[in-house]
Amino acid sequence: MQLFKEISTPELLGKLEHPDDSVIIDARPIAAYNGWPLQGENRGGHIPGAKSVPLHWTRYMDWTEALGEKNIHPHHSLIVYGYHREDSVRMAEKLTGPGFHDLAIYTRFVEEWSSNSE
Repeated sequence: MQLFKEISTPELLGKLEHPDDSVIIDARPIAAYNGWPLQGENRGGHIPGAKSVPLHWTRYMDWTEALGEKNIHPHHSLIVYGYHREDSVRMAEKLTGPGFHDLAIYTRFVEEWSSNSE
C-alpha cells in the first residue's frame, strides 16, 4: 500500500478557495455523489466542485477515458475522498497507473464534512 499525503478539513477548505489548483475526486458510488446518504451520513451529496469517479469504475470499464472526458489529466493535483480511508487509498493507487503523481487523500468526509449540516 502506497502512502499518500492526507489533508485535513481546514486544508480542504483552503483548496476550495482556489479551485484551479486541485481537482477533487469523489470515489463513492454515483448515488452517494448525487445526495443519497448510503452510509447514514447526516448530509448527503458531494464536496463542491468534486468530480464523480467511482472506485468501482476501475474494475468495469476503460475508466481512464472517463478521466479525460471529465477534464482530469495527469498534470492536475488530485485530492481523492470516499466513504472509507481504504477506498481513498485504493483510488489514489489506481490513479498512479495512468500517470497521476500529485495525489492526496481526504479521509474525514464522513466524520467531519458530511456530519456538518452547513
